Amino acid sequence: MSDQECKAGRICHEGRCRFLEEVQRDLHQDTLATLQPGTDETQDAGATPADLLQGDAAVTIVGADARAGVGTSTGSTMFMGDARHTGRLPFEGPQAAVTPTWTYRTGSRIYASPVIAPSGDILVGSLDQSLTAVTPDGALRFRYSGTGKYYASAVITPLGDVIAGSGDGSLVALSPEGQVRWQQKLSDGIDASPVLAEDGRVYVAADGLYAFDAAGHLLWHYAAGVHVRSSPAVHPVGLILFGTPNGKLIALTREGMLAWEADAGANIDGGAAISDDGRIVIGNDLGHVLCFDARGTLLWRFNTGDDVRATPAIAPDGTTLVGSYDRALYALAPDGSLKWRFATAGRIRSSARIDRAGRIYFGSQDDFIYGLDATGRLLFRHNLGRDVDSSPVIDSRGTLLVGADDGSLSALH
Repeated sequence: MSDQECKAGRICHEGRCRFLEEVQRDLHQDTLATLQPGTDETQDAGATPADLLQGDAAVTIVGADARAGVGTSTGSTMFMGDARHTGRLPFEGPQAAVTPTWTYRTGSRIYASPVIAPSGDILVGSLDQSLTAVTPDGALRFRYSGTGKYYASAVITPLGDVIAGSGDGSLVALSPEGQVRWQQKLSDGIDASPVLAEDGRVYVAADGLYAFDAAGHLLWHYAAGVHVRSSPAVHPVGLILFGTPNGKLIALTREGMLAWEADAGANIDGGAAISDDGRIVIGNDLGHVLCFDARGTLLWRFNTGDDVRATPAIAPDGTTLVGSYDRALYALAPDGSLKWRFATAGRIRSSARIDRAGRIYFGSQDDFIYGLDATGRLLFRHNLGRDVDSSPVIDSRGTLLVGADDGSLSALH
């Protein structure tokens, strides 16, 4: 009746020793049962995206976790909080001027966003080819030295394992203590953050898209013919979405087959974000923010004026929040109209995050980390001394955690 007694990669679940993949698959079935039948009452794990998209393309996600925008995760265990990239956090962050509580310095720039383990440890990758785990008080827990630079965020499983990809194509899974559980070498570098789906699958972008099970076994590889920098997102109807340098938004089935592709007009660096009603929002290097429905039909387009390389965040009311290289953060209504615009003095690569109260946090290449209220009013800005391309995260104590180009991981409260 304990995990220690369950051998061969099994865990104790409901009093029985079961393989983790089986448990996660069963839990995924339970999650699918909570989806409103706005698509079709035949939604199940065996239904194809084409089946699920018959009728109305809108998908409404219900339940307390979905309203919080964090799915079954804590909202801080992967890039942008969840597999839909909503950017929402389950905790409240700072409301006024912040002060550093501690700073941990790595050996090089931090582009990756920090993630938080169930234990409270903070994990962040650096261009010094390391993955570093820091305690909530800023002390080193462990440091894993890889063979390539870590540009992207790690993802943490419900059991506390850390999965991260590096620029040399190495995908590694570490135990909560930093020991290697498994490792795979992909045929291209990994610049985009992996995503963990509710069924336990890990999707990783490189020369296309890879799907792995929880034990690190390759399930399939979709070859896109180009190097992909867009972090994959998982749509509730079973689609896996990512953008390409040749301006395509690609939707794959769970089996790795092409469901559809849409023309976004220009290179896509950021990931897609998926709203509560199933709309897909993504930016491109023409400065456009585009919104598609779940069939790939363009709904609207907004022009910011310069490259959009951040992944959009989507608030519970459907507002899209995204920064641009024109040095401003934009808030767009669900119909694509401008609600407000907040200007900074630097290009914005950092993806915005939204706390439980609707406050917005993001970094800029003017060296500042910003906090805004839901109307775009400035709450605070704090100078970190170097460009802030990392996206912030908030822990259960309300501490704001963010990396900077000087290699520092800062805790602000």
